[in-house]
Amino acid sequence: MIAFNIEALLLLALAFLAGLGLGLFIARRRAPVVVPPATPPQPPAGRLLEERTLAAAMPARPPEPPPADLPRPSGDDRTGMGATRVRPEPEPDLFTRLLASAPPLPPEEEDDLPPPPPPPSPPSRVEPADHPGERPPTLEAPDGGVADDLKLLKGIGPQNERRLNALGIFHFSQIADWTPQQAAWVGSYLAFPGRIEREDWIGQAQVLAVGGPPPEGAGRRKR
Repeated sequence: MIAFNIEALLLLALAFLAGLGLGLFIARRRAPVVVPPATPPQPPAGRLLEERTLAAAMPARPPEPPPADLPRPSGDDRTGMGATRVRPEPEPDLFTRLLASAPPLPPEEEDDLPPPPPPPSPPSRVEPADHPGERPPTLEAPDGGVADDLKLLKGIGPQNERRLNALGIFHFSQIADWTPQQAAWVGSYLAFPGRIEREDWIGQAQVLAVGGPPPEGAGRRKR
């Protein structure tokens, strides 16, 4: 009995090996044969160099312009492929509709605009009228930018000092050099002829011009 079982197992093993070998043989016969691609024939070296030289000498071809954008089909167009539905725009609100329906404002005319303000005119110097005597020499501005305190002269207050500065008189030395004709002209200009001579402005200015003390009672008048 044992010998029979061993013989049966051997037969089964031989049958399995035979079937395995037959399957491998059939599989190899059915497998596709891969043929390597044929290598294209290469041109001679001289011809290849000539072609490269001609290609480098030829001008570069300009790039082609991009195609124009095609119109997108609307939502109702069902004839074309890939038709897309266009989303409707939102309805404007009430404020936007009122602004759109309002009539346009009339353009402003140049005649309706107020005229621009005139530029400020520079302060003009006082031009004296004709007066008897001789007009004294004057200055455009005080020497060194600082004028003398002419109120130290007896008989000159703030108002007369401003009028003398407007005329171009800023320093004691100017008054000290006046002649009688020039003093008469300035007295007529200040509308009190003879006062300069009575109060001796020229003598007072000669003292103050060299650093002397002002006369007694000078500078007390505030008007």
